[in-house]
Amino acid sequence: MAEAKRPRTSKPAAEPVELRVDIDSFSIGEIEDVEEACGLSFATIINRFTDPEGMRGQAVKALVWVLRRREDPSVTLEDVRSMRLSAVRLKWGDDAAEDPTPSPSGDEAA
Repeated sequence: MAEAKRPRTSKPAAEPVELRVDIDSFSIGEIEDVEEACGLSFATIINRFTDPEGMRGQAVKALVWVLRRREDPSVTLEDVRSMRLSAVRLKWGDDAAEDPTPSPSGDEAA
């Protein structure tokens, strides 16, 4: 039996979305939401981001969901699920210039 599609409450971003991942900026509630959405501890998620081969799509989805929700509380996990990886740029820490991680398209991080 085919799974019914859930209604979308907001549109996925058309332009690439730059999201800053500053560990200290996460509230306890946001950490819980990320953990519940992907089934991994927050520490495991952060550690796996330093090793892209160990990263799971569910963790990326959960982080992007929480970070996008800060700007648009109506964003759902389903909205984020439909985003293309090339539409998301995760920047680590306070200063993006310190982030050597290339974007998903292969360009150097700006």
